[in-house]
Amino acid sequence: MRILVWLFLLTCFVSCDNHAFDADKRQILAKDELRSRFRSRPGFSITGFSEDTLTNWQDSTLKNPIRYTLDFSYQDSAGKLVTKKDVVVFSQEGSAILETRIIDRP
Repeated sequence: MRILVWLFLLTCFVSCDNHAFDADKRQILAKDELRSRFRSRPGFSITGFSEDTLTNWQDSTLKNPIRYTLDFSYQDSAGKLVTKKDVVVFSQEGSAILETRIIDRP
């Protein structure tokens, strides 16, 4: 009977959803989104990364979406190094990408 109790407790413990890696999962999703667009560019490299929570968002029904900013560089057709920034906005739960846009870095 003790073995059954231990197996039940172990099963409950292992089946719990661990949110410790949610930030890592979002970062991977953001990087994969960017790589899917620039994979074929020579010299493509992600050079920086930041995460913050937005207090104001264009859609008032969504509270505090999460914004990831990725700095990246690649070589254009003339061989010149181009640096840009990709902004990816996730829902508060981090399960859905709400917006992604690429902007020039100053």
